[in-house]
Formats: sequence, C-alpha cells, structure tokens
Amino acid sequence: MALFLLGFFILLIAGMPIAFALAVPVVFYLLFNGHPPITALAQQMYTATDSFPLLAIPFFLLAGELMTRANLTSAIVNFSQASIGWIRGGLAHVNVLASMLFAGISGSAIADSVAIGKVMIPAMEKAGFDRRDAAAITAASSIIGPIIPPSIPMIVLGSTAGISISGLFAGGIVPGILIGFGLMMVSYLANRKNDAVALTPFSLRFMATTFFHAAIPLTLPVILIGGILSGIFTPTEAGAVAVAYALVIGLVVYRSLSAHQLWEALLETIKGTCMIMLIVAAANPFSWVLSVNQMPQIVATFLVGISDNPIVILLLINLMLLVAGMFLETTANLLILGPILIPAGVAVGLDPIQLGVVMVINLVIGLITPPVGLCLFSTAAVAQIRYGELVRRIWPYLLVEMLVLALITVFPALTLTVPRWLGFM
Repeated sequence: MALFLLGFFILLIAGMPIAFALAVPVVFYLLFNGHPPITALAQQMYTATDSFPLLAIPFFLLAGELMTRANLTSAIVNFSQASIGWIRGGLAHVNVLASMLFAGISGSAIADSVAIGKVMIPAMEKAGFDRRDAAAITAASSIIGPIIPPSIPMIVLGSTAGISISGLFAGGIVPGILIGFGLMMVSYLANRKNDAVALTPFSLRFMATTFFHAAIPLTLPVILIGGILSGIFTPTEAGAVAVAYALVIGLVVYRSLSAHQLWEALLETIKGTCMIMLIVAAANPFSWVLSVNQMPQIVATFLVGISDNPIVILLLINLMLLVAGMFLETTANLLILGPILIPAGVAVGLDPIQLGVVMVINLVIGLITPPVGLCLFSTAAVAQIRYGELVRRIWPYLLVEMLVLALITVFPALTLTVPRWLGFM
C-alpha cells in the first residue's frame, strides 16, 4: 500500500495530469497483485461515470456558459450596484453580491471569476480602485459559486460519497452568505478612507429599473434552489431546467445568444465535462484500492487515537484539507479524500452533511490559495496582472474565509439548521 501511494505522489510531483496519476498506480497494483484482473479497472471506471446525479454537471456547466454568453451578467451586476453601490467602497460590495447571485446559476468558481471579473474589474478600476485590489475581491468572492447552491463540487461529493446532494446544497446556504458578508466587511474597512473610490447615489428609481432588467435571470436561481430544496425536482432535473430556461432567455426573450455563441457554449461544456468525468472515472478505482486496504478504518483509528472530541477531529481534518487544497484541484481532492474521510468522520461521530459542507468549503478556498489556485490564475488573466501581485492582495479576504470555515467547524448548527428544517436529516 505504501508503494501504491508513493507512486501516486511521484507521478503527481512529476506533473502528470491528475487523471493519469490516479489510474497508473491502480494498473500496477492490479498487475502485481494478480487479483482482481486488470479488466476490473475498466469496470470500475465505467461504474463511476454511470451515475444519474453526475448528469447534473454538464447541465449546470452549460447553463452557466449560456447565461454568460447571453450577456446576462451585466444585468445582475447593474442590479447589485443599484442595491448596495451607495455604500463606501460600493463596487467591491457589488462584486461580492453579484458573485452571490451568479452562484445560484453556475455552481462553478472559475466561471464566476471570469464572468464577473470581465465586467467588474474594469468598472472598479474606473471608479478609483487599484486593479490588483479589484482582482483580489473578484477572486475571493468567486469561491461563493460552489458554496451557494447549485454546486458542482457538492454534486461530485454527494454522488461519490453517498451523501444527500440536496442536503449538501441546503447546508451551503448559510456559510455562503456568511462568506459574502465577511468579504463586504473587509472591503468596507479597507476603503473607509479611500476618497478616490466613487459612491453611487442611492436611487429607488435606478433600483426598480435595474431590477426589472435583472428579474428574468434572477428568477432562475429561485426556481433552481426552491425546486431542489422543496423536492419538486432532483439536482439533475434542476440542471436540465436551468439549460432550458437559459436557452429561452438567450434565444427568445433577449435574443442576445447567437448560433455561434451557442456552439462555443457547447464546446466549453464538453471540455469541462470531459475533464471532470475523466477524473471521476480514474478516481473510482483509486478509491476502491484504498477501501480494499481499509484506509478509511486506518484514518478513523488514527483520528480517534488523537482525540475523541468531534470538533478537534474536524479541525484536524480541516488542516489536512487546507494542505491538500494548496496542491490539488477541488474535484480530485473530493474524489480521493471523500471516500476516506466521510466514512472515517461518520465513524467518530461527525454528521456526513456537515463534514461534506466543510470539505467543499475548505477545498474551494484552495482555489484562491497559492501555489495551485486556479481562480487566482483565471482572475489574474482577466485582470491582466501578474500572479504574484494578486497573491499579495488576496490575504485579507482569504483570512475571512478561513474564519468562516472555523465558525462552521465549531458551530455545526450553521450548516445543519437549514437541512434539518427542510427534512434532509
């Protein structure tokens, strides 16, 4: 088993794509072990992808692509500006609120950072913000996308670890809101004395006008979240509804979606889906090898040996995940660590929904944590600044998000009240 894990880490450090770094050690394990036959690899990979809940991933990816290309992000940003743009540092708050609203559509942090960043970073710079600060708040707020439902990482974790996806969605609502308000507070404190930052005068007329234009795209998150949490449709069915709604808005209502843009959205969705599903397929036999060798039981025994306090154990798991999130992409981490940590956590008395939400939030924070912060790279590219400049400006926001992570770790009610209220527990 030690050689199996060593081989994986060597391939990972060597720069091999994560899907192949997961699959190659399994091939050698099966060849040298002799049982089961090598054909088990193909069977395990097929079984992993033959999942109805995972169909939600291409649907939500496509819905986000369609909404972005139909230029509906601008309507959401304008409404956000009318709502809270009058506060000191208003456009920074607008950036966060727009991310919170867009989170109910895309479920992807990278999509959020690109879609919101293209609109907000130039606008914030024009209003007096430093471009690097504008990029930092954009990257920091983008991780709200996978926390407030719908959430692609939660779909991946729920489908592979056997946790209620709707329960995970419900559990992410309060933490996502807390992160949003925390980022706004930091931005407010940072811009109290910044006279260069323009203030948008409050206007009920402006708010009413922008709400009228944003009402149609903002109806989509209400339909999705309400439908999923009320049990009207499953997350996968919600994804199909999102695509249909986005198509009607883009092609019929606003007529802002061309055939070429539709084709581009389909291509990007195919690329994103293939990348995720290849990792899913490769991670299943990898997790199977770990399970056969009783890795969840070993981890549970190790954790109990340190402490029998669930909060202490969850803090230890958080530390492990924060380190993992610095080097591995979120989906890969969830697929590798989920089948190990979820059973181990349940064995020591942790609730699977709380543990699942903590895992997702912890690992999406890794998207803005160097050295492998994918949202940092995407935002730096949109803002046309150096990666190092963005890293230096991200720390205040990163600390706030870690504080929220600590709060939901110590106070389980922050993640479990809504799922319990809605009957998912």
